Amino acid sequence: MRFDVETSQDYRSFDGVGIGAIFLDDNGYPCIKISDVRSCYDFDIYNCIRLSDGKPSHFQCDEQVCIPITYSFKINI
Repeated sequence: MRFDVETSQDYRSFDGVGIGAIFLDDNGYPCIKISDVRSCYDFDIYNCIRLSDGKPSHFQCDEQVCIPITYSFKINI
């Protein structure tokens, strides 16, 4: 997946990000927030998907994330 992201300095706690909203992780990769999902294999709880590789991840409620002001995604299959 190719993505272009223009970032702003709008940081907020992960808890303040709505379900379905796009945000950037610490490495600048886009993620989408999802409802909590529990893994049936290791019982970990995931609350976002990293869009660069589709892997689930977990953020703490008070963790600060960057909210992009504009973004576009292109999927090549």
